Amino acid sequence: MRIYQHRVRDCGSVAWAGRLRALALVVLLLVATPGAYAEPAKKSSSGEGRLQAACSALKRKQYKKAVHTLLKLDQANDGKGQTVLGLLHEKGLGVKQDFSKALAYYRKAAKQGIPEAESNLGHLLLRLKRDVVQDTKEGIDWLERAANHGILEAQVTMGKLLNEGRRLPINNSKAAYYLHRAAQRGSREAQRMLADIPQLREAHQALLQGGAQYQTGMENLTRSWVGYADIVNNLNTASSYSRK
Repeated sequence: MRIYQHRVRDCGSVAWAGRLRALALVVLLLVATPGAYAEPAKKSSSGEGRLQAACSALKRKQYKKAVHTLLKLDQANDGKGQTVLGLLHEKGLGVKQDFSKALAYYRKAAKQGIPEAESNLGHLLLRLKRDVVQDTKEGIDWLERAANHGILEAQVTMGKLLNEGRRLPINNSKAAYYLHRAAQRGSREAQRMLADIPQLREAHQALLQGGAQYQTGMENLTRSWVGYADIVNNLNTASSYSRK
């Protein structure tokens, strides 16, 4: 009986020692990874969290509050924040309208490969034409990048430029190429141009009949900015209302 009791005590001691070792291991892991429970706070202060906060302020028409948050994103060289700052300066919402600052913010974001900023920069450069030669060349370069990155508005603009022949040599085949890509994604303007303009219609048919493949591999649609269209629509509405 004594031997049996002694063995029971030994087994209990072993089990208890095992529990202690397991507890010590858990404590060690927690100490070694102090950020494990700080993750929610880290996410809330991240660039994405600040961008969401700025977008929420824009929806409530709290433009100055949005600008304050976006300036912090600019300090962190956040391309999306810089793009929205460019929009606000271009439209004069929450800040004084300033095209030079809008261009500067767009350019910083475009250099980081933000397709929406590439498109905005290209369109604004062509619209302002401060230096006709330089701005036209740079504007077209950025628009072409944006079009190849899948920005529908840039694709339509490139199609127009290549068809008109005012700022670029006429190239109906290339114009039809860009317009086809935009039309496939629902652009009624691109669809109308391909159907109604004879030279574009012919170029489009020739490319299709020749078995040309419209490569969409250049379009990095995974980089598309979810929610950007809503931001633009809200700002366009506010800008139109403020001019009345």
